[in-house]
Amino acid sequence: MLKSTPLIASKTVTPSSVNELKTIVTEAIENKKTLIPIGGGTQLFTAREKFDIAINISGLTKGFRHTPEDMTATLPAGKLFSDAQNKLKENGQWIPLDPPDNGLSTVGGIVSANRWGPRRHRYGTVRDWVIATTIINGKGELVKSGANVVKNVSGYDLNKVYIGARGTLGILVDITFKLFPTHKNEMTFHACFSNLDEIFKTASEINNSPLEIEALLILNGRWVSSKAKHWWLLIKIIGSNESMESQSRIVSSILENSISKRWRQTNNEDSISYWRTANLGNKNSKELFAEAVITIPKSKTENLVTQIFEIDPNISMKILPACGALTIGLNSENIYNKFKEIIINQNINVEISGKNIFSCNDKWPLNPVSLPLMKQLKKALDPSYIFAPRTYLGRI
Repeated sequence: MLKSTPLIASKTVTPSSVNELKTIVTEAIENKKTLIPIGGGTQLFTAREKFDIAINISGLTKGFRHTPEDMTATLPAGKLFSDAQNKLKENGQWIPLDPPDNGLSTVGGIVSANRWGPRRHRYGTVRDWVIATTIINGKGELVKSGANVVKNVSGYDLNKVYIGARGTLGILVDITFKLFPTHKNEMTFHACFSNLDEIFKTASEINNSPLEIEALLILNGRWVSSKAKHWWLLIKIIGSNESMESQSRIVSSILENSISKRWRQTNNEDSISYWRTANLGNKNSKELFAEAVITIPKSKTENLVTQIFEIDPNISMKILPACGALTIGLNSENIYNKFKEIIINQNINVEISGKNIFSCNDKWPLNPVSLPLMKQLKKALDPSYIFAPRTYLGRI
């Protein structure tokens, strides 16, 4: 957990209660002090701004409430996401999200950065599972949005505004999620391809088959084994005892009739290793210049991947072909600049991260048409501009 932030703020505070946090925010408003909330620090972006106070939310860990019969849970923003998941699984439920997490990510940090992983294929993103938020806004008010029930259609769904806002609209205190039952039966298939067209074709055939697919992922570079020479296709299926055998036959038949260099159903140990590498990268890969996360209409995914691959045959890619979501590892400044030339006129969402990314324009090179509305939201919810000012898309 990030304990000290000397280059980010003049001082760091770690409130241990909501009342203490509320007092800090109220005093900051009165004294015109800027604030930046910090979780595990894994996705922290400051745009080289310096703030008056950094608020470490790791002290906000009280208030965990799990209601198994309603399949909902309210989690304090400072609680480690991994700890929350382990606690929920004791009752056979979980938040069906698997963002890259080395054990330092807080619940609030994952929501603020809208992080996701391979299971996005089946379960979507944070927006699909958050049903309520409690936040301290730019007026020093404790505001609750949404409701602690799954079926709720009244009023504005304001809690969704804070997802992905990176602490620029207020400080999350707690988040309520709807939950999903854990499953006992899962199976992973691993296949290798040397041809990009064929791996997309095979992935499409699998996706369109009568299967319960939890994750379907195309990978190369840093997100496969350091010894791998081909593209990887990872497929995870889940289901009842009765369905697993028939699903296994379907996947095996598709892979057998493909031009895969080799494929197999993995054992449990290899499955864990493959998915962990796919999420966090292999330990032997060199440090990236930057990493780009892209969302694009899925019909255009293969064409964009082909264009990007042409600028660097050694580029690392992680692709969810059925979602139009991909992560690109950019190895150098030259590749980074070529990548920006490719995406500049495309209708896609791009966020770039890394120690070489300093400005908002570098991090979010494409401005959405909704930017004016986003600026209005900032003005309405943070009228004193105290929350991480000038650190978000369009220097919000």
